Amino acid sequence: MKYLGFFLYILLLLNIPVQAEINAPHSRHGCEFHELANLHLRNEGGYLLVPITIHGYPINMVVDTGSEGSLISAHIVKQLHLPVDQLQKTVMNGPRGGQRLVKNVIIDKMKLDRLTIGPLTIPVGDLPSYPNVIPAVGGLIGGDILSEFDLEFNLRENNLKLWQVNTNSMLCRAPPFWDKEKQVIDIKPYGHRVIVMAEVNKTPIRALFDSGARSCILSLDSALRIGITLDDLKRSPGGISSGVDMQETIYHWHRFKSFRLGNEIQLMPTLTVAPLHDTVDMLIGSDWFSNHHVWISYQREKIYFQKNNLKQKNNQMMNKRL
Repeated sequence: MKYLGFFLYILLLLNIPVQAEINAPHSRHGCEFHELANLHLRNEGGYLLVPITIHGYPINMVVDTGSEGSLISAHIVKQLHLPVDQLQKTVMNGPRGGQRLVKNVIIDKMKLDRLTIGPLTIPVGDLPSYPNVIPAVGGLIGGDILSEFDLEFNLRENNLKLWQVNTNSMLCRAPPFWDKEKQVIDIKPYGHRVIVMAEVNKTPIRALFDSGARSCILSLDSALRIGITLDDLKRSPGGISSGVDMQETIYHWHRFKSFRLGNEIQLMPTLTVAPLHDTVDMLIGSDWFSNHHVWISYQREKIYFQKNNLKQKNNQMMNKRL
């Protein structure tokens, strides 16, 4: 049976020292913005990966906007001889309500493209599953780090850009400066996580933007509230999911009438239905990110997005081959 992926919520708040080699900031009506990092972003079987270095050692990390904090794998800790933080431990909550206390290690220097951050204290834990890539996957980057920046996800161009944006005036026209029309929705912050209002079958739901989830997941309770029965779900295909709490649960792929986010309406979407022990009804996962150009502004509490033109990308790739 197929494993679905993972979801992680870490109770950990950090102050992240940041250094970067940056170009001169742009100024537009009192607005300053500059690109701090441009990371190669790729989708490996539903995992959104970026390359980083820790103490000069290259690894891949999962980009997880749904996780309150970051995570480093035990095998990386062992390889790099990372010291244990004697003053800090972390409580990790899994997607099915399990909790466990884990140790933290100290990372003096983490580099994301030309952006350097550190020192950091990060909890240690192994992901339940991850793709076999080189360099190896060594953990995940969560909201404790990501929320320090504006994030621009563009899987059509395979990049994740980290921006610093300062809006110092009401006249400030801040990025993104995209050519075609974009959607704008408000964020309802919950710690370092990004929560928005959406609709499934015209029923309002609270949704978490979770790039660490491999698909869009609707909670079982929400599906039942919408009017889907257990018999309906039994007739739908599914499998077993696993989280960082190492607990397993059954999930189903079910076709709904509609999913609405902002003014964008998707008809007859297939969503994953599984139990979620969380304050939200739904996870908006990496499959949604793959089909959209997304800008998350934690500071302005806004998400901007537009549908990716996959046909245009395919034509560009064909032209390159020719």
